[in-house]
Amino acid sequence: MTVTKTDLKQELSDCHVARATPRIEVTRDVVYEALAASWKKRPNPALDRLRLERFHEGESAQILHTGLYDAERPTISELHTFLEEEGYDARGAHHEIYLSDPNRTAPARLKTIIRQPITPRSPR
Repeated sequence: MTVTKTDLKQELSDCHVARATPRIEVTRDVVYEALAASWKKRPNPALDRLRLERFHEGESAQILHTGLYDAERPTISELHTFLEEEGYDARGAHHEIYLSDPNRTAPARLKTIIRQPITPRSPR
């Protein structure tokens, strides 16, 4: 059987190829290089406050908050209500993952993941 270019193109167009993204370990050096490149492009005093922090949170619950950062309290309360109903306790402080650039996104459309480490509630 001979496969023509047309056959091959059709076969390839019917397929979806998933490529693995190479895993990049974010080290202090990677962070410092990115900060230096960012500073060179556009100096910003806030860059001095950035830091690399590793989280070993284990089991977690998370919720997506859309809107102003100052208006997160009801979303956090909703997450804690969910934990209570599902039999979990919060363990330590929650942290936030900012998905939107506040310089390019309308305040009402800002997206933030609020992630809370959890532990199953002990029977009382």
